[in-house]
Amino acid sequence: MNQIKIKYISSNLPKSCFLTENQMKTLDIKDNLKTITLKFGSLLIDADITVLEKDDEDTIKLSEDLKNLIHLPENMVMQVRILKEDTLELGPYIGVFISSVKAAIMGEGKGDSVYEKLSNATRQLKYMQLLFLW
Repeated sequence: MNQIKIKYISSNLPKSCFLTENQMKTLDIKDNLKTITLKFGSLLIDADITVLEKDDEDTIKLSEDLKNLIHLPENMVMQVRILKEDTLELGPYIGVFISSVKAAIMGEGKGDSVYEKLSNATRQLKYMQLLFLW
């Protein structure tokens, strides 16, 4: 797995993933591949590949419209890997179930030591923590 930063850019190319030639080689993505499936957990999104000659090798750029679909924060450092020749997995992440009462308390700015410790640990490991209400 490669660690990479996610960045969103304004583009007139909707649902696009911008990769450098070197990233294509490093991730073992075939040169003739025109679309790729971005996988984040169970979410799968098809995106067009736009190859850049030179750019920041530590950053994958996604078109701004993808931000609203995958809900990843800008500049989040994540691990990426190719699952199949046309699927780029972003992750890993840890899903945590949380009660609606606890979420409301935390939403008021009141911390919870258990969730804070978990959040700090996942951040240090470059994992993403997702909270699910139940």
